[in-house]
Amino acid sequence: MSSLGPDIEDIRPLTPMQEYMLFQHELDPSDHRYRQQAVVGLEGALDDAVMAEAVRSLARAHDALRTVYLQRNLSSPAQVVVASLAPSVDVADDTGQGLDAILEAELARGFELSARPPIRILLVHQTADRHALALTFHHIALDGWSLSQLLGELFSTYATLASGGRIPDPRPDAYGSYLRWLDSAPKDADFWRKLLDCAPRPAFIDAIRRPGASVAMLASGSGGSASRDVFLGPDLSAGLRHAAREAGSTLSAVCKALWGILVASYTGVPDAVFGFIVSGRSAPVRGVDRAVGCMIANAPVRVAFDRSLSMAALAKRLHAEAPGLELNAHVPVSAMGVSGAPPFDHAIGFENYPGPGSAPGDARLRPVSFSARERAPFALNALLGDGPDLSLRLAYDPELILSTTIDALGARFVALAGAFVSDPEAPAFSLAFPEAQDASPCRAGPKRQWPERTPAELVQELAAVEPGRTAL
Repeated sequence: MSSLGPDIEDIRPLTPMQEYMLFQHELDPSDHRYRQQAVVGLEGALDDAVMAEAVRSLARAHDALRTVYLQRNLSSPAQVVVASLAPSVDVADDTGQGLDAILEAELARGFELSARPPIRILLVHQTADRHALALTFHHIALDGWSLSQLLGELFSTYATLASGGRIPDPRPDAYGSYLRWLDSAPKDADFWRKLLDCAPRPAFIDAIRRPGASVAMLASGSGGSASRDVFLGPDLSAGLRHAAREAGSTLSAVCKALWGILVASYTGVPDAVFGFIVSGRSAPVRGVDRAVGCMIANAPVRVAFDRSLSMAALAKRLHAEAPGLELNAHVPVSAMGVSGAPPFDHAIGFENYPGPGSAPGDARLRPVSFSARERAPFALNALLGDGPDLSLRLAYDPELILSTTIDALGARFVALAGAFVSDPEAPAFSLAFPEAQDASPCRAGPKRQWPERTPAELVQELAAVEPGRTAL
């Protein structure tokens, strides 16, 4: 702590999710999980010095951009705001190696969380009027909502500075207030114990992983990353919104229901548990919707249904459970009444935060494209993007899951969405197990190709994931 000098502004607690990310980083700083990169394609004249000043201006406005994360030699981990710090801004020219190679190398650099803010800007000049801005960061510093806001502010600030304008004094950022509220807020661990009582062990990734893939690969975080975007189309998107309203539910709850049915159809059990990304923006803290930082949590969602429960009733029940889930999302997994690994093996999210928009007031530089790269902590993350045309992004580890399986998952989700729109009162069970007939629910799923592994090999794989679990 003393090495940071006299510029320390504040010392703050971490959220439980940040604590987990810091713990994983301390175990292995080279672990690429939680590294993310947003890339904006630009056309026009880019002034590197003005963009660097715009970044410094944003760092003065948002504490998260001048924060480091400490765990060693402290009674509890902390994030420390340091006045003199700011994200680095580097410049590179694409001299033939290709933009993808430059961006991949930038993402692979990693971060030293205790020394500098884990946020970097790289400006890549491809031609005189074609550029790329890469914002590479560790998820401990920013969530998706914050990233969207930060990019919008960055280009707005750049436009003001490039035209000779003055940047107004920053308004207070609510991130510190949010962290202190969260640290003192009551958390009901019994909520999760009741929700997860007798829940099945995670089995979805095991059901969809490629033949010969080892569970130990997932535990090591050594896999790659790929993604596939599935678009539902304007008609199905509008129909899904209408059906959600008619069911007395929300689009988010409907998506949870559809995903739970999809998971059940692969595991063969009408009881699915998966992670759901909670934004944290409903906290009773003034200005939290404009705060920049990492406020998300990954909370378990349980989708259980019998033979008679309709899809509409299932979506309505999940909607009713949402406030409790949001309120208790930051309860640590260790307090949820489960032991060993988290109670889910993948996560989904619903992205409905405002987009970054374009840079107003400076026609000399125009954002023309946006893409993202990430190293997710799970073998599969599913993110539904809101908009006139709903989209489903499936980010996955290609060393564990085949692209053909991802295509099948996307097609299955679209088919389930269409079925919900056509008949919201149809039983969820009949959609998960259309060939079940009189079969037992636990045996009603699709036929699985069980891996040809010996019991000893299975025990070794399990030990890699849950080393503290009793073998027999």
